[in-house]
Amino acid sequence: MNPNQNTADFSAPQKLGPRAFSLLVSRHSKFAFVLLVIAVVAFLARNAVGGGYMDRVVLWSIILFVVFIAYAFLAGWLVYKNYTFSLEDDAFKIRRGVFSKKETAIPYRQIRDVNIERSISQQIYGVSKLVILTVGEESLSASVSEAVLPVVDNIDKNLALTFQSELLKRANVQKISQQ
Repeated sequence: MNPNQNTADFSAPQKLGPRAFSLLVSRHSKFAFVLLVIAVVAFLARNAVGGGYMDRVVLWSIILFVVFIAYAFLAGWLVYKNYTFSLEDDAFKIRRGVFSKKETAIPYRQIRDVNIERSISQQIYGVSKLVILTVGEESLSASVSEAVLPVVDNIDKNLALTFQSELLKRANVQKISQQ
């Protein structure tokens, strides 16, 4: 999605983006790379220690590496596939969860601000986190209760910018129309 798209496209469920998928896979594959390092060290050390024992260590490390890489891709894909968000008529909706599904709706009238945060790893992968500052409904005075909600984590950077501007626009339009 690019920033020049019309608003009709925002109501369709959106995915986090391909960069987010690679980040999700990398987060699940840390143990697999530890196993790969063990396999390489065991392979290099097999001449010093003896071939039989180290050959088994190399073989099992490689087998477990493949298993954990497959797990990382499957877990990353399941999280990615089951995480969608959209701009509905009255609220920003997020749907997520692999085994237990969770749907969150944030009405536009409660949105006070939308921020974008990026950690170092998110900057490397080109993704961001949308953070929405909401307003409590019981009062709109100076003593407003506020809550910071990390809404969409690991969304592609350009998509985050697009949704930030669209959320702010819809929040302001709804606030003006209620007065």
